[in-house]
Amino acid sequence: MIIFIRLFLGCFIQLFPFSLLCIYPFQGRCRYPDHRCLRFLILGIFVLSCIFSGICVMMHSFHLVSPEREYLTSNVLFMLLLIPCLFLYIHLTFGIPEMKLFVFLFAVTAAFVMTSLCNLVFVHIPDPHKSDHLPYSYGFLPIFLASSLLCPPPLILLLKKKFIPTSSFLGKREYRQLCFLALILFVILLVGFVPLFDNDRYSICMLCLYLGLILCAFLIYYIFFQIFALEMKRFESDRLLELSRQQMEAQNEYYKNIIEKTEENRRLRHDFRQHLIVIQGFAAEQNYNKLTEYLADHLKHLDTLAIPQYSNHMIINILLHHYHRICREESIEFVTAIPALPELSISDTDLSALLGNLLENALNGARHAISGHKYIHVHMRVQGNQFIITVDNGFDGVVEEAQDTYLSTKKDHTGYGLLSVRQICKKYDGTGTFSHEGTVFHASAVITIS
Repeated sequence: MIIFIRLFLGCFIQLFPFSLLCIYPFQGRCRYPDHRCLRFLILGIFVLSCIFSGICVMMHSFHLVSPEREYLTSNVLFMLLLIPCLFLYIHLTFGIPEMKLFVFLFAVTAAFVMTSLCNLVFVHIPDPHKSDHLPYSYGFLPIFLASSLLCPPPLILLLKKKFIPTSSFLGKREYRQLCFLALILFVILLVGFVPLFDNDRYSICMLCLYLGLILCAFLIYYIFFQIFALEMKRFESDRLLELSRQQMEAQNEYYKNIIEKTEENRRLRHDFRQHLIVIQGFAAEQNYNKLTEYLADHLKHLDTLAIPQYSNHMIINILLHHYHRICREESIEFVTAIPALPELSISDTDLSALLGNLLENALNGARHAISGHKYIHVHMRVQGNQFIITVDNGFDGVVEEAQDTYLSTKKDHTGYGLLSVRQICKKYDGTGTFSHEGTVFHASAVITIS
């Protein structure tokens, strides 16, 4: 029973800190609430430690293997326990597989470093408590417990400060690169560790070199995380610059429309006198057919100049009229459903960029839809204190996604439009969501209004 408790404590002390290290980057993204997930983790490690201890005790008691091979066999058994640990970890966490694999490899590397250092102490420092060939001797447990308490905190700090802030920014390609890096570092540390168990080659110098190798390995992790953090900042800067450009373009389009309408009104007032002269001439000659035809033609011309009243907001009318005209020219169905809207507590530039990006994305998608599915449906409504815009459009069904974000499928396009929509929604305590079903793309923007 004493041997069972000793092996159980050793296995639990070795597994739990680094299983916790695996779960830590997924806070808020676990299958269960964090506290419940922690209970599942403790229960899983408890069961695996009991299995490990029970098998080792049976192996030792019934002499299933020779005493000289008990230590090696128990270590192989421990390595096999990592497989159910991996499945437990996959079950408890949400995220792309490449991210899960990298975090697991990172934790395994850290666990290997800690275990190897403890084994060096165990092998090269005399221990009067060594009484059998099983792991976790009584003198070894305090050393192992101390290292388990000291090693994880700096690694958690590294993940918290450098990895977690960039984790949502990284895509599958970046995580594959990190997985490859983790494997290389693990192999290097493994190769560097083997000579330290050879008494003929072991020396203080080699031990110092191995410690330096460990520091270099985690320094490389730090450098990679720092590079990704700088890349994320650059990406954010480019995105904000693109958003500002789009807002300026929307504002310029708005003022351009105002100037054009003002100039058109001036021209119409200037021409109005000439029209009155013609009308007076037809009336004097009592040529009512010509008069009626002339008036109808003139009214038709006036209708083409006026902006339709899609809503009671000028900016919404201007943007919808602009894209409706394009859709009409390209045989794309354009349908709107907008009730009377209250005053919106969103700036003109933000509203222009928000609606403009949604309509531009829908237009680009509808252009590539198959015949019969070229359409754009726009709905707006106010529900409580939320202003909701939904835009549905047909498209060719081809999408490119990264980290729950739709990317542009067009050459030389940045794909910032939908990111800008989300940024503006976030600014007003709202959300921008996008999804697709077959050849239908759904986009919605929700912002909070006062």
